[in-house]
Amino acid sequence: MTKRPESLSAYVGQEMVKKVLAMELASGFPRSILAYGGPGIGKTSLAHALSREIPNCVFKECVAQPDWDADSIFHLLMSLSIEGYDDKGIPGKSAVKTLLMIDEAHELSDSAQTALLRPFEDGHTFSKSGDVNWLPTVCYFLGTTNPEKICAPLRDRLPLQFHLTAYPTEEIAEIIRRNFPGMSDPLTQDVARRSKGVPRLAIAYADSIQRYNISAKEFFELKNIDERGLDERDRAYLKLLAEADRPLSLNSIASALRESKPIIEMMESHLIFLGLLALSNRGRTLVNQSSRGRRQA
Repeated sequence: MTKRPESLSAYVGQEMVKKVLAMELASGFPRSILAYGGPGIGKTSLAHALSREIPNCVFKECVAQPDWDADSIFHLLMSLSIEGYDDKGIPGKSAVKTLLMIDEAHELSDSAQTALLRPFEDGHTFSKSGDVNWLPTVCYFLGTTNPEKICAPLRDRLPLQFHLTAYPTEEIAEIIRRNFPGMSDPLTQDVARRSKGVPRLAIAYADSIQRYNISAKEFFELKNIDERGLDERDRAYLKLLAEADRPLSLNSIASALRESKPIIEMMESHLIFLGLLALSNRGRTLVNQSSRGRRQA
């Protein structure tokens, strides 16, 4: 089971993000946040770690659903703790604060996103059917793999926006050590090297190897994952580009591989990280193809 970090200092990686959040905490209660990046990159762990740095703070996590509407948002906000507040919403010294993590925020409907505009604007009120309801002190933390689906008015009300990127191998190895302290260093390094810079993937691989009581070689052969962490889908992507006589668009690749565009984009982030893929306004090419095209030009 993943151990969530209990402080920002215990959260491995994303150093610039942590530096900004530390400054935010030093200046008072943190403003609301949009964190985006691939699945398993550490958005929820970051929110959890931040909540532990805020005195008398409750961490509340939910996963956005496509069928949520304004009423859903109203009920979510009305469920937040009001311990320590008077009947007018004035907080006392022991008032509970909340860090509300809304994961998969891109799944929110237009009406649900619109319903969040006022709470994000003034932080303390929510309007429904003309009635104004006060809210406790809340830091909103939206996590998403697709920030483009967050409407512009809502994004504009999120002063802190962070792109969480893939982790270097040594940082992934440190995450494995903290979750599996008895794992040997060679095994830790092997798992880290094949985990695509994604903490959740590394932890899942390490957990499976321990659970099945097999060697890393046996496990990765079973999963058909090579030394660089590439799986069958990654190799199919690279083969498609290698056989193409021109750069390919995202739509063309998604259609050829029968995958959704968001899935393809997540795959691409690792291939770029490994230096295998080049993106341009003409489309996608392998790095060696891109270099060859420039020499011929």
